[in-house]
Amino acid sequence: MKKQLSLAIAIALGLSACGSSDSSSTPATEPKYNWQIVNLHVEDAADVAKDCVIYDNATSDPSKVVTASIALAGFNVLFHERDGSVISEYTITADDVPTTGIVSIDSANVPDGGYVSLEEVDGGIGGNADVYMFTVQKELLSDLVLNVRQPQTGASCYKGDQYQAVELSSTAAVSVLQETGINYYQSSYGTNVDGHSISANIPVQAELPASKSVLVTAFANDAEDQPTTITHYGLIDSDYIYDTNSSDVIVSRPLTNENLITQTWTTASNLTIAEESAIYMVANSNTYLWQQLFATNEEVALVDGSSEMQHWSAYFTGLESNYNWQYHSYIALDGANSIIDNTLPTLYDFNDVTVLNSCSSETSADYCIDTASFSTNEFDLQRTQVRSTTTVGGRNFYQSIYAVPNAQQVLMNSTVVTLDPDTSDRIEIGLTASDSPSQALEYMMAQSLNVQTAAEDSILVPEQSDTNGSIVSIADKSAMHQALLSTNSMMISNSIN
Repeated sequence: MKKQLSLAIAIALGLSACGSSDSSSTPATEPKYNWQIVNLHVEDAADVAKDCVIYDNATSDPSKVVTASIALAGFNVLFHERDGSVISEYTITADDVPTTGIVSIDSANVPDGGYVSLEEVDGGIGGNADVYMFTVQKELLSDLVLNVRQPQTGASCYKGDQYQAVELSSTAAVSVLQETGINYYQSSYGTNVDGHSISANIPVQAELPASKSVLVTAFANDAEDQPTTITHYGLIDSDYIYDTNSSDVIVSRPLTNENLITQTWTTASNLTIAEESAIYMVANSNTYLWQQLFATNEEVALVDGSSEMQHWSAYFTGLESNYNWQYHSYIALDGANSIIDNTLPTLYDFNDVTVLNSCSSETSADYCIDTASFSTNEFDLQRTQVRSTTTVGGRNFYQSIYAVPNAQQVLMNSTVVTLDPDTSDRIEIGLTASDSPSQALEYMMAQSLNVQTAAEDSILVPEQSDTNGSIVSIADKSAMHQALLSTNSMMISNSIN
């Protein structure tokens, strides 16, 4: 994916401009950001006060939910130079944080290309502690809600919306008028997909009564459970979704083929197409799965011209087969003008990645990640995670870093421990290219922390996951995903150990 001006280049231009500005001009005020620090944990649903946040149901016990308390202990907020060293005069300890748990970050205290970290210190004295860090480069700073893993004794709850799980009905259905030559009718209630070989009583994965419209797409083929050829479609109002066990009056709604066109798509030979690949459509602020994409078929149907369907996206996911890079690609579609070409930049063997203690003279960092497995100018954003240990006691030292792409990403220094890297350390790198980097970044961060796993303080941190990181509600994450569907964005990742 080529861009007129990458984020990294824009930063470089900004740095070079600093020294040539007119001394008489008034320097721009640098922004301040708020980091709300909380601790996710699991409680009985009945014990959560009505104004305290609920993020999700707990996986371990259906009667429990994921909620959060304001965090006021066990962490520091650090400011770093470009080489990852700590600017000690700006360190904010938990004792300095107000009772709201909100840390105010003045970006004027961060040098260009520098970083800000949430450093969680868990147990021990004399450097014998586990440390978990979440780091953002200055140019990518924003307001965030961030998690620390340690319980906060006696802390106030974090207030926010309460997620209410919706119970899907096994008897919800919709009926449409029969069309000639149709082998399969698919229902999409948002991204919940079901279907039926006939037009009556098409099952719908919805609650009853339903709260939004259902998309029905009619396919002329269904070879090996892979429907690929859409001939008719309809967005049917929620009033027509009924209970098959109790509805006396069933109204079959018509479908249409108005403005339906066929578009071809192509994919590079080194990319697999996973079953999650699909065409998504947004209508009335709801996201619908329009059609799955299968490697056996390279055509899709789209509605070209005016309709209540707002925008479309081709989503591809799978593996780059040469070096096992996992990828997610979003291609914004524009009816007959759509070009659906699933390709990635040239990638190389990730097994070359290592932790260096002899970084380039540009950074002079104590340690950095070194790899030649990708070209930095092809991407806008980079997530780097290292799961290593400390020099004292071999305790955990994990850090996740969000920054502009760098083949020698510096690692952050801690205030309490020293990194002791080993060839067995797990290293993850995620890269994103997008025509809307800010939207891609917030989704990238949200995807990198599982609130259920974090709340239950699992000993095993899932792969491609932050130990501390950005927390968003299910509704906000859905909105981020929907916004991403209107962009051209590509996300890839790889790891060792």
